[in-house]
Amino acid sequence: MNNNIFPCFWFNQNGAEAAEFYTSIFQNSKITVDTPMVINIEI
Repeated sequence: MNNNIFPCFWFNQNGAEAAEFYTSIFQNSKITVDTPMVINIEI
């Protein structure tokens, strides 16, 4: 069985900075969507 986990974090500000931080500490991770309302990262 393959179960995917999709955690959701809420930021009132600095969400892009948090996404950049998380992608910098996990190897082979990337930002897949970057809009004013949603930022998706793949780890």
